[in-house]
Amino acid sequence: MFLNALTMDSSNENVEYLKSVEFMDEYCASNFNISPKINDNYQSNHQYENLKNIRDNSPEKCVTLFDSNDKNPETMSASPISKRKTKRKATKIIDEDKVRAKKEATREKLQLALAKKRIKNIQPGECMRFIEADIDDDLKDCDFFSETIAMLESSYVKCCTKSLPTPNSIEWTRITEEDSIDDDNKVHTVIRRERDKHVLIIWSWEKVVQHIHDESFVAAVTSLSDQMTEKSLSLIIYGINGYFEYHKSRNKKKICNKMYDNIKNYPKISRKEFDKCLVKIQIFVECNTRLIDSSVEMSLLIYQYTKSIAEIPYKLITRERVNEQLNFYAAGENRQTIKVDRDGYGLKMLWTKHLCSFNSVTLPIAQSICAEYPSPQQLMRAYENCSEMEGELLLKDIMIKRAAGPLTTARKLGPELSRKIYIMFTSTNGDRLLN
Repeated sequence: MFLNALTMDSSNENVEYLKSVEFMDEYCASNFNISPKINDNYQSNHQYENLKNIRDNSPEKCVTLFDSNDKNPETMSASPISKRKTKRKATKIIDEDKVRAKKEATREKLQLALAKKRIKNIQPGECMRFIEADIDDDLKDCDFFSETIAMLESSYVKCCTKSLPTPNSIEWTRITEEDSIDDDNKVHTVIRRERDKHVLIIWSWEKVVQHIHDESFVAAVTSLSDQMTEKSLSLIIYGINGYFEYHKSRNKKKICNKMYDNIKNYPKISRKEFDKCLVKIQIFVECNTRLIDSSVEMSLLIYQYTKSIAEIPYKLITRERVNEQLNFYAAGENRQTIKVDRDGYGLKMLWTKHLCSFNSVTLPIAQSICAEYPSPQQLMRAYENCSEMEGELLLKDIMIKRAAGPLTTARKLGPELSRKIYIMFTSTNGDRLLN
C-alpha cells in the first residue's frame, strides 16, 4: 500500500505526503521497529535521523530507498521482526518435540526398570524379603520357637509374635510393592499387605490324645475350619510318635525327653483310632496333617512352608508361561519317542511301536504283524472286507519266530491277541474293554 503511494508521479501532493512526519514515523515504526520516543538504542535512533534527513532534503531518494527495500509486493508486508518471530516459533516447536521425545524415552526406561524390579522381587531367594510370618504367642514356650525364629530371620523373613485368633497357629502376610509413574516421570511406590490363605496349626500330642479319647477330635478341627472360611488348614501334631512308641514297648522304659514326663497321666489310645481320625479330617474338612517329633524337624517344616508360600507368585507366572508355550499336545521331547521325517522314514518304526503298546506284545510279535500288514491302513482294509467273526481271527495264524540261527522256533499269534487287536481298531465304543 505504501509502495503504490511512493511509486506514483512526483506531484506536489505526493511530495507533501512524503514530507509528513506522521508517515515517516509510521513507516519506520512498522518496518524498522524504530521509535525515537521509546527506543533508546543508539544505532536505531541514528538510522531514524538519517531517514528523516533524506526525507527533508531529497524526497526522490526517499522514494528510491523505500522502493529498493520493498521491491517484491509479496514480501512487502513481511518485516524482519515478524520473520524473526516465525523462526523463534518454529525453533520453539522443535524444542518442545525434543523435550517430549526425551520425556517419553525416560518413561519407557522407567517402565522397563520397574518391570525388572517386579520380576526380581518374586524370584526364589529374593521373595523371602517380602513375606512376614505371624506366630501366635502360645508358641513361645515351645522348644522349637527360638530355633525357628533364627532360621527364618537368617533368610530375611520378618517374624512377628502376637496374639492370633487361632491359638497355636502361624499365618503369613505377603508384602507387595506397587509402583506407578506420574506425568513428571516420578516413581511413586505403594506398599500393600495381603494375608495369605494358608494357616499352620500346631497341636501337642497331649491335646490330640485327649480329643481322640473324648471323641471330639474331628469336631474340634471342624470348628476351626468353620471359623476360618476360605482358609487352607494344615495340622501339625508334635510328638505323637513318641507317645505310641512308649505304649508299644513292653518294659515301658522312661523316654529321655521332658515332653513325655507326664505321659502316664494321659489315656491310652490305639494307633488305629488315631489314623481313622486323621482320615476323617482329611476327607470332611480337607485338612492336611503332618507328624513331627523333634524341634529340628519342626523348625525345618515351618521354614519350608514359609518358602513355599513366598514362591507362589513366581510359580504361578512360570506355569502360565509354560502353558502359553505348549499346545494341547506336548512337544514330544520325552524319552521313547519316534521321529518321522518328510520322506516318511520312521513310519514303520512308529507302527511297530504302536503295536508294542498292547499287553504281552513283544518286538518280535509286532515285527511279524508288520510283515503281513506294513501299515495300519492295510490292516483296516482287511478288517473291512471280513465279518466280525473273521476279523477277530484274522491274525491268529501269523507265525512268530523266536531266536535266530539253527535254534529258531516259531509259534502262532493266537486267537486271544488277534481278538484284542480287532476290537482296538474297529470298536466305536471308547469304554469297551479289550479283555
